[in-house]
Amino acid sequence: MRIVIASALAWPRYVGGGEVHTRQLAREFLARGEAVSFLTFDPERSAPVRVRREILDGIPYDHLSVPDFESPYVRSAELERWADSWFGQEQPDVVHLFGFGGLLGLLPAARRRGIPVVHTALEFSYFCRQYTLQFENRTPCALDRRGRVCEECALQNYSPSQRRAARLARGLPLAWQTALRAGLRRVLGADYFPGWAQREVTEQIETQRRQFTDELSAVVAPSTLVRDFFVAQGADPSRVHFVHYGTDVRPPTTPAPKSDRLRLGFVGRPDRAKGIHVLCEAVRQLPREFDFEVAIHSSIKDDGSAYGAQIRQAVAGDVRLRLMGPVSREGLPAALAAVDALVVPSIWYENSPIVITEALACGVPVVCSDSPGNADLVQDGRNGLTFRLGDAGALARCIERLVREPALRAQLRQGVRPPPTTGEVARKLLELYVSLPRARQEPVPTAC
Repeated sequence: MRIVIASALAWPRYVGGGEVHTRQLAREFLARGEAVSFLTFDPERSAPVRVRREILDGIPYDHLSVPDFESPYVRSAELERWADSWFGQEQPDVVHLFGFGGLLGLLPAARRRGIPVVHTALEFSYFCRQYTLQFENRTPCALDRRGRVCEECALQNYSPSQRRAARLARGLPLAWQTALRAGLRRVLGADYFPGWAQREVTEQIETQRRQFTDELSAVVAPSTLVRDFFVAQGADPSRVHFVHYGTDVRPPTTPAPKSDRLRLGFVGRPDRAKGIHVLCEAVRQLPREFDFEVAIHSSIKDDGSAYGAQIRQAVAGDVRLRLMGPVSREGLPAALAAVDALVVPSIWYENSPIVITEALACGVPVVCSDSPGNADLVQDGRNGLTFRLGDAGALARCIERLVREPALRAQLRQGVRPPPTTGEVARKLLELYVSLPRARQEPVPTAC
């Protein structure tokens, strides 16, 4: 089977959970004898579209140089014309789309060629322009919100004057508003009204909603929350398939030294949504005589960022918190095996954090916020502990239990069950690919 994995971001330039997952899947497909390649973006921008190929891990990577796009929901006509030709040459049996930002021009081209497209939803961005499903950057959002209310939510990212200008511009027809914004940008030499784009983004998202059934043969949801989100947004439930992430991570062959002292760990990027500040606040609330330590594996740098400064200040004020720097893929199993529990204090609706899957694969219990995506993996009192999203006091009580009850640590560790392997997930995906009918091929227009 000829499989194209398409994603705006890809390893090795990016090493987030989604990039790790796609790399592992590609290697597994290759090991099973499938023909697999990547289609991803090159940082260099160009018009017309250009492609550069390299081979990594024995897998072809086609790096696209494309014109700049103002919105991840733009359906680039230039990319669409290029994809028409490229699909004709490559003849893929399926295109598996992950991070879609800027790649939506592939969808109409694949449809015309009769090529099924599968989309794995790494988060909520297919319909949520904030991608985190957080309303006005404060609270978890309703699953079925759309349109004007989403525009208002996105405008919270702009200054008060930008928000006022965007609301005034709503009185204009969308075409007039877009033309006026473009004209002002040419005259002034810069885009002083980026908030105006939200009405256009609404139209782009509604196009995706209307064409969902025609363009996507299947959606892979790694969590029940994402599955419910797509259905709430109007997707055909029969096309949404719940498939957990898998992992190739295994416990290290040499076990970590045992210790009576409680050892906790955090692994993740220094993003406020990941909740490192919640973990630091929870530790601050606990008496100093409590004997435990927290190893924070994250790339928190002294680069002047407000969030980095907040975390560094919190760590400097409590010897139980230790900044360890980021951990490599090779060093991850040892870092996980060295702790009694991994803490995942995210304050947004996580989809299905791969780091939880990796911890469970190493036999490590998880203490995490009780978002639905986490709850698919962690059951309170069985293989970990859960606490209310964003509640530092509740997290502090979980840590206190682990300090006071060494037997609980052993009980939770015994409750850990290994998650699916990448091989098991690859097998399910191959079965899904085979089950998809090829779309009716439409006449391919001749490029001008």
